Amino acid sequence: FAPRTDEEFAVLKFIAREHPRVSVERLLSGRGLVNIHRALCSLAGAQRVSLRANEITAAAIAGKHPIAVKAVDMFCSVLGRVAGDAVLATGARGGVVLGGGILPKIKDLFLKSAFVERFLDKGRMRDYVDVAPVRMVVKEGAALIGAAAALQEAS
Repeated sequence: FAPRTDEEFAVLKFIAREHPRVSVERLLSGRGLVNIHRALCSLAGAQRVSLRANEITAAAIAGKHPIAVKAVDMFCSVLGRVAGDAVLATGARGGVVLGGGILPKIKDLFLKSAFVERFLDKGRMRDYVDVAPVRMVVKEGAALIGAAAALQEAS
């Protein structure tokens, strides 16, 4: 995880107390969203709140918990940076396909987030990533459907 903002550095420091090596998976997963939320609560001096990822996303969607909204936004920002880096690292000009359980649930918040800004924030390489399309898998069970298709094809 390579933070860019002061707040992201503070989240990194918080998570590093428990996990000395803070990989992107510590942030870009259901558990990662929980880590971000816990860190932001601590930084805000808020009472320790233990929410699961689905509770954080529900609170963010409802707009009832400002820290949950901020956690989801940071999740999307970090995802944008990592996805853009992946395009550069792999030459994936054909684009990026985003999947997982969280994104379809937060689609509206995702579309308003800093994802695109962070995806494109590649300095002199911006033009390279600018042409790479980003798609989101929203079909529930897509991973299982893909696995079944691969198994059938291999048979």
